[in-house]
Amino acid sequence: MNDYYCIVGINFRDFGITYAGFAYSYMNPNDIHINIEWEGGPLSNEASITDYLRRLGKVIEYTMYSEQQADFHTEVLFILTVPDKYTISTWTIRECAFKAGLLRDLYSQNLKFITESEAIATFCVKYLKIYNLSVGQNFMVIDCGGDTVSSTTRQLLENERLSLITERIGNDCGSSSVDQEFLKFLERKVGSSAINLVKENRPCQLQYMLQIFFRLYKINFTGIQSEFNTIKFDLKAHQSALAQYCNEEHHDKIEEAEWCFELKFDDVKRIFDPVIERIIQLIDSQLRLCNDNCFALLLTGEFGKSKYLQLRIKNEFRSRVRIISRPPYSVTAIIRGAVLYGLNHVDLVNQDQPTNIIKELKEVKEENKVFQDQILMYNNVHVALVNKYNYETDKHLIVIEKLRNDIKEIEEKYQTIVEKLKNDIDGMEEKWQNKINDIDQQYRNNVKLQKYDDLQEKYNKEINQNQIIVEKLKNDIKEIEWKYQNQISDIDQQYQHKIKLQEQRINQLQQSLELKENKLQNSEKEKEVLNVEFDNLYQKNTNLMNQLVNILQRNTFSKDDISNYQSENIVQNSVISLNNDISDLNDNLKNYIADLNQDVIVNMEEIKKLLLLYKCPIKISNQKDDQLLIQAVLQRHIIETILSYATKYFGQSYHLESDIKKLRYHIYTILNNHGFADIYRDNGATYKHPFITYYKEKLNKTMNEFRIIKGREKIISENLAETIICEVIKIFWFKLKIHNESVVQYVWIPYNAKVNEIFMKRSNFNDNDNESLYVDLCYFPLIGKDLTSNNQKVCALAKVLVRRNQHQIQQN
Repeated sequence: MNDYYCIVGINFRDFGITYAGFAYSYMNPNDIHINIEWEGGPLSNEASITDYLRRLGKVIEYTMYSEQQADFHTEVLFILTVPDKYTISTWTIRECAFKAGLLRDLYSQNLKFITESEAIATFCVKYLKIYNLSVGQNFMVIDCGGDTVSSTTRQLLENERLSLITERIGNDCGSSSVDQEFLKFLERKVGSSAINLVKENRPCQLQYMLQIFFRLYKINFTGIQSEFNTIKFDLKAHQSALAQYCNEEHHDKIEEAEWCFELKFDDVKRIFDPVIERIIQLIDSQLRLCNDNCFALLLTGEFGKSKYLQLRIKNEFRSRVRIISRPPYSVTAIIRGAVLYGLNHVDLVNQDQPTNIIKELKEVKEENKVFQDQILMYNNVHVALVNKYNYETDKHLIVIEKLRNDIKEIEEKYQTIVEKLKNDIDGMEEKWQNKINDIDQQYRNNVKLQKYDDLQEKYNKEINQNQIIVEKLKNDIKEIEWKYQNQISDIDQQYQHKIKLQEQRINQLQQSLELKENKLQNSEKEKEVLNVEFDNLYQKNTNLMNQLVNILQRNTFSKDDISNYQSENIVQNSVISLNNDISDLNDNLKNYIADLNQDVIVNMEEIKKLLLLYKCPIKISNQKDDQLLIQAVLQRHIIETILSYATKYFGQSYHLESDIKKLRYHIYTILNNHGFADIYRDNGATYKHPFITYYKEKLNKTMNEFRIIKGREKIISENLAETIICEVIKIFWFKLKIHNESVVQYVWIPYNAKVNEIFMKRSNFNDNDNESLYVDLCYFPLIGKDLTSNNQKVCALAKVLVRRNQHQIQQN
């Protein structure tokens, strides 16, 4: 009967790393102590393993004795974990532990073995109690170690026993794989040859760089860009090691960057992603093997602390697994699980039922001791006989030889018994292991059979449901066919009805077309009749005009003195009226152009082109200094533009060819007074003459290209366009043709002409010295009769801008 006071868990795979550790508990699963201060060393054979366990045992013995004074051999239970697929047998490790002094004898019960995956699973079961893990539920453990990542799926059974659902699957995608990706990143900076040579010749330098990466990113990188801080990776401390191995291309680039480079968010992500993708594929394959029947997924091991790894796994599998977590203290999950295994599965209080195997081993041990005592006794007898009967050597030689043979037989018999006992023990161990395997296989078969029955039942239910759905779909199809058949019939009837309506409409259109053709024929006949009537009316109108001429000749001009007096009076009144009209026109032109000192923007480039159009080479600089010249050229452009409109409307030579002066006078007087007046409709409404309406808009558009007026002033200015057009037409096309004599002419004074006050009125000089004045621009024409003869008569002076001194005109 053994009363254990302490459970110690040891991870056998820790043998040979830089440091090893063990966990222990004084029978309290909630109070497990970890000791990682013991330094290990490389182990290559049984002797080194024995030496290691001897030194580790001393540390454990000292710890137990100093804390609780526990008996090392009787009150401490050792649980030693081994890898799942380990080449060294547990019997060999037991022999090493016995030789190291951990065990009192080779068959001591205070040493038990457990696989690493079982230890981790036991640790995870205790953690999952807070999530109410129940019997029959599956959970997966992802052990993220340094070199490999392995996954195992287990099921919780009664009495906290565990069943293996899927075999352990491993892949080389552990923490060291991230290191290799980081080295690939460094190779892109300094060259692969440089990294390989540093790895070969200066491994410590390379290890230091990996430690910097571990400290900065390996665990703390979250994969969230807003939480990332770009850090400059400084290689100056390793410059001497790297510089001698870099090729010229990489050396120049890193030298230019002063042996520093930034490790950005995307760079770190590209280092992690290839490794994490392989881990995700590993987990996905395990979930598929158990048909996604997994209650929890737990991360253990050093690499399991990676925040980015945890984030990626949660994002990928949160819809398939209810609990995804990393238990606290999971880095030491193996040795903690070993302690929990010892507490859960070993009877710590009453172990007073030794197995038959142990009894037989002890009986063999006792028989062996008896044989040893007998051999010792025979040896003593032999020595005594030799001493006593030394002188009778020959006589007793046969007896001695016989005794030696007896001793040899006894030794052979003993050896045979020992070998037989060993073989029996091995056979019993194999027998019990086979029995355990059979029980486990039987359990698995029962589970699979139960799953098969469940699946068969589920399949039958789904078949029945599918048949019901098929029948329902067939009925739905029949209803849809009947429904659409009726709809097709209705549509066909509607279509036939529409065809009949269209035929009726076509017949109506044909009848209407025939009526219109008849009307067209009648209209042609009526047109011929109207043409005859028009010719008759035109002839009557001609006759009436001739009669009117005769009447005017007989009744109006009988007395020469009265005629001469009236003629002189008409001319005098006409000249006065002409000058009044010209004055009004100039005032309106000035208002239409607007005050260039106010908020009026002048297009100077267009003004320059306009000056060249009227053959005025004067250079202008700005709106303010050249205001008079700008106003003058715009006024001339307005008058000439309106005259061009009239020419298009009346033709090139609008002139009444009549020898009857009085008749011409009356006609032009009527045009002067009423030309382009408002037109009255039959209903009494009036509207502007189309000529005025059209060319008003056109003139305003033309002027807006030269100057821009804003606000209310623009409306006032544009409304003046109608008045100005009427005034220009009346003056130059009607009023000048009222006179009985030859038609009055108008002439534009050319540039650089000498100023003559008989014909011109200057605007920008007030002195009387005309000798040195010359025309810059004529902005209102000279109006008179017979201007090129000696009998010339001026009706209105030309208005000009002048300057002193004559310009020389270049000849082309």
